[in-house]
Amino acid sequence: MKTLNWGIVSTGRIAEWFCGDFHKVEGAELAAVSSRSQVSAQRFSEAFNIPKTYTDYDQMLADPTLDCIYIGTPHTLHFGEVIKALDAGKAVLCEKPLVTTPDDCRTLMETAQRTGGFLMEAMWTYFLPAMKKAREW
Repeated sequence: MKTLNWGIVSTGRIAEWFCGDFHKVEGAELAAVSSRSQVSAQRFSEAFNIPKTYTDYDQMLADPTLDCIYIGTPHTLHFGEVIKALDAGKAVLCEKPLVTTPDDCRTLMETAQRTGGFLMEAMWTYFLPAMKKAREW
């Protein structure tokens, strides 16, 4: 199985929670983190053993070694960040709420279809055993 390299956008609390459990994910590695502040990016990379830091989101998206992007920024920033990541050819896992309007959601879905990309809202309840059982029923 190919290992997927992940880039993390944000160094806030929700990104810390996401990365804190990342060691449980098979076939995936934390490879890069992006923050507006180099100090914050460095602190985060040291806490989670992430080899690359960026203070420029576009530079991180240009990194050809990254397969997936996790977006944990405030929800008002999601739309633009998701568009850029999909256009860069990255799979995207974006914290909830994905966007703030139905029109923005339609645009993101159209962008994912146009680029052949993968887009998912980070709704962890989808993966709970009770949800799996409900889908079976």
